[in-house]
Amino acid sequence: MFFRAILKDVLLFYALAFTTLVVISIIEKFDYIARFAIEYGLDLRSFLTLQIASIPQIMDLVLPIATVVTFYFALLNARERRELIVMATAGAGPSRLMILAVMIGTAATLVSILISGFLKPAANYVFRREYERAVAELVTRRPLHQAFFEIPGGTVEAIPGKADDRRSFRLYDLNEDWPKSVLSAVCDNGQFRSSTFSSEKCLLQSYLFPPRPAATEKAARTTAANCETCSNPGDTLKVIATRVGQIGRQIDLSSLLAVDQNRRIEERYMPDLLRSDGKGFLSPEQARPAVKALLVASVNIFAVFCAVVAVAFTNLRTRLYAPVLGIVTLLAGLVAAGSDALLPASLLQPAGAAILVASTAAALLALLLVAILYLQNALLVPATRRA
Repeated sequence: MFFRAILKDVLLFYALAFTTLVVISIIEKFDYIARFAIEYGLDLRSFLTLQIASIPQIMDLVLPIATVVTFYFALLNARERRELIVMATAGAGPSRLMILAVMIGTAATLVSILISGFLKPAANYVFRREYERAVAELVTRRPLHQAFFEIPGGTVEAIPGKADDRRSFRLYDLNEDWPKSVLSAVCDNGQFRSSTFSSEKCLLQSYLFPPRPAATEKAARTTAANCETCSNPGDTLKVIATRVGQIGRQIDLSSLLAVDQNRRIEERYMPDLLRSDGKGFLSPEQARPAVKALLVASVNIFAVFCAVVAVAFTNLRTRLYAPVLGIVTLLAGLVAAGSDALLPASLLQPAGAAILVASTAAALLALLLVAILYLQNALLVPATRRA
């Protein structure tokens, strides 16, 4: 009977908390996506695709907060209905509450792993593809004003043309703030499709630049010129190669730029990031975000702990700020789990990462059970003070 009543409250409060937090996040991102949709002329389908694909990006924060809010109010309702006292007088002890707390914490952790490891990468892929498609369509339509767009590996500058069948653009390949190459093209009937630009004929001009000079060399030349901001100080920025010609075939923009595949880590599923060759991770740096995601998922157990402690210290005087302190404590745990402090380079091995994640989850479960056992009297009846 106890399980049935409190599980009903848990499901109800979780649905309310989760829906509220998701709606808040949607509203927060609505302005950015709406501006993007208006500027790029997106249709309703593209707008909704971008909006929905952005939701899983904040699930790492939404799920633990929903868990702490849900278990706090469900447990508080059970205490106010005297269900915990009835359970204690029946000789059940805190074991049922422990089982329920472990079940909820474990379930929330598994859901978080499922979302961060599989749903979130898929949503990131959909978001990127829809973004690239929107950029391609806008450049193909010939924008009314000069505009810059990010594509994998570089930046495209769309230049307004005078004729509907002419498309002009520049492709920049930058190494931080130093140019590597610039490709300028004027094309007939050009069309972008993802990272490929096709045209009947293009006049191309390609400019290649030398590597950035050493910091000491650049500083010496700038000092010698005795200027704070110089145009091309010391004559260091030179075009070392230029190609001009006409083509009548597709241009694969990704072949013109060195696309950093590490930028796609957020689109890869967790098992792919954690692949091992038997001696270690195939890529320790790619395994790092996956291990972090597992640590952040285990914070859902800590969320149940925060809810239990908050209920134990909730009375008429503290009921306004006890849940707030519980959420603040949870956020501190999320920051700690998402930082690099818990994941040094020495632990970026399959065995070390597995021990870290398992020991963290076990420690949080033990902390939760100890809290319920130690605070069981405060959970039954709110603590009071003499006036």
